[in-house]
Amino acid sequence: MSALRQTVNESLKRYDPFQIVLISAGTVVAAYTIGKIASNVSEFKEAAVRAAFDLATKLPGVKGQVEKGKNDVRELLGKSLVIPNDQKFFSLPLNGLSHEEVLAKMQQWHDHDAAHYDRGMVSGCIYMADKHHDSLNTAAYSMFSLTNPLHPNVFPTVRKFETEVIQMTLRMLGGDPDTACGTTTSGGTESLLMAIKTYRDEAFAKGKTRYPEIIVPVTAHAAFDKGGQYFGVKVVHVPLGDDYAVDMKAMRRAINRNTILLVGSAPNFPHGIVDPISEIAALAKEHGIGCHVDCCLGGFVLPFFKALGHPIPAFDFSVEGVTSISADTHKYGYAAKGTSILCFRTRALRDYMYFVCSEWPGGVYASPTMPGSRPGGLIASAWASMVSMGMDGYMTKANLILK
Repeated sequence: MSALRQTVNESLKRYDPFQIVLISAGTVVAAYTIGKIASNVSEFKEAAVRAAFDLATKLPGVKGQVEKGKNDVRELLGKSLVIPNDQKFFSLPLNGLSHEEVLAKMQQWHDHDAAHYDRGMVSGCIYMADKHHDSLNTAAYSMFSLTNPLHPNVFPTVRKFETEVIQMTLRMLGGDPDTACGTTTSGGTESLLMAIKTYRDEAFAKGKTRYPEIIVPVTAHAAFDKGGQYFGVKVVHVPLGDDYAVDMKAMRRAINRNTILLVGSAPNFPHGIVDPISEIAALAKEHGIGCHVDCCLGGFVLPFFKALGHPIPAFDFSVEGVTSISADTHKYGYAAKGTSILCFRTRALRDYMYFVCSEWPGGVYASPTMPGSRPGGLIASAWASMVSMGMDGYMTKANLILK
């Protein structure tokens, strides 16, 4: 070490102290800048592609073709989205219509729409075209249409429904009934938004980072990108392996000191592939960060596929390191649109989801999710759907899907 020190001192003799400090500082700044550029190569590539595309669309000849293409799409959408010979209400009618007239018009429009989905084959839109089950959902909503869980003291039954819907979902997904918890949301997108907000606020409160990042597979739902934009969280996309599941080596390489969350899908929307949740959760635990499983599509089918004896990889709270799961009751839970359940392994994590304002002159305002008022009728519908289906009903439907 002394020889090395002597060699370094000899080599630096020709520089004065200021130059040495300047060179050292410059080297550090250069290294930092190169590191930042290297970590954002994909962003630079995306920006370059967008700029090149924008420029190309403005070239003579190309611009005309682009406009023609836009007009063709507008015409196509006009034909598919506009009801022919439709009476429009752009202003309040001078004299209100009778209830019978209103319902007759709505029935006409309903029948027009139903002609599209009654034939089936609208995957990702209608999950069960069962009029008998629909009538139950409708009756449950109608019975509780005036309720609002923002006021649980006024509507304790809706609070009961919400608690039980969450608990049934938690138990189905391997949650500990004594520690796991959750909330209802308006759908999968809001569940993912609230998950991002929760992990961001936890990171801020614990001083982990001021520049939070989450890592998702390229097949993760676009709602993660939406949440990143809403909440100022950087979303890092990692590629897939040959099996179309997330590349775990790429996910490991993407982790840095700002990473607060790893995401896996069970299954993803583009390919229906379940990511290696056990590996993702283990990696998250190794780095002391969260692991969210997007089960919005599979939450109400994978447990029953497994119960039917099919080899479903571990994906739920039985996997150590999984800290939150989203599952949509309005998909294969067969409830009315739109409800979803966001589940947490612990109450301590869920605490970061809430918004509370105690300084408002109108009093204390608190809400668990994005809205203030929420439709209690939809929560009632979810409860009615789940208790009417039961384990046997969900098993039967799961078996039919597999066939």
